[in-house]
Amino acid sequence: MKCGEHKMGELIFTGKILALYGQISLIDAEDVNSYPQWETGEEIAIIGPKGVAVSTLIDHQIEVLIFTDQKNADGILYFSGSFYIGNCGLLIGNEAAGIQERIPWPKGVVEVKIYGNAPKGEATKVTFVLFSN
Repeated sequence: MKCGEHKMGELIFTGKILALYGQISLIDAEDVNSYPQWETGEEIAIIGPKGVAVSTLIDHQIEVLIFTDQKNADGILYFSGSFYIGNCGLLIGNEAAGIQERIPWPKGVVEVKIYGNAPKGEATKVTFVLFSN
């Protein structure tokens, strides 16, 4: 396997992240401007050219999982889409809280599905499923 590549079905991240302002992001680690922009603040999830963010319960510790296979995902499908990442992998976390962990991932287009354990704005658990093109 090349650097940043993962086996199908692999759990590549698990942790708790403080979701200040009720959001968790997964963005390109190489581009400081990769955070997508909320349009209304009412969206369940948003995507930009180099990242996604998802709405969660405000100011709580959110359980976050990242898998490379959809069979491990459970809950409500919030979002499905794709974005581009550069040479440095991904960052998962909450920028406002200064909590971001680097996830190795190969350069190129990444497809993502986001699942939550509760209706919009109430999630205490979020699962990201990633696929490389």
